[in-house]
Amino acid sequence: MPSSKKSTLVKEGKLEKKALHVTKEEFFSLKPIQSTFITILKEKDDQLLLELNITKFKKKSLRKRLIPSPNYKKIQLDKLGKFTFELCDGNNTVKQIIKKFQETFKLTLTETETAVTKYLTILNARHLIGWQIPQEMMEKTNLKEKSVEEISLD
Repeated sequence: MPSSKKSTLVKEGKLEKKALHVTKEEFFSLKPIQSTFITILKEKDDQLLLELNITKFKKKSLRKRLIPSPNYKKIQLDKLGKFTFELCDGNNTVKQIIKKFQETFKLTLTETETAVTKYLTILNARHLIGWQIPQEMMEKTNLKEKSVEEISLD
């Protein structure tokens, strides 16, 4: 399948991730939202301790079944991470988060765009945030379901 837009497919017995390939402008219009699998354990002025329920994301290999492992993962965010994570409330677009980050930490636009874009991508890969995708973008990309596991920039 040569298309750059993927959805859930069974390909040679393997399940392929649901991915959405977007342009930079489309990415900036997305609204990140905190995962429902997170519990905030401890909040300080400059740090945030999160607990992520990873039972949904664990791979069911034989080794994992024989050797028990915890169902939760603790993640600590620093001042910059906490600031960005708290803005992922479903109300702010990526562009708005970049603007607030730039104003608060007095960085150039290029530095801020690079840092925030990369950080949001990492948060998404670690299942700490998800994306609210506008309806017009869903229709344009022919995705049937609203859940997308991965966003990548074209």
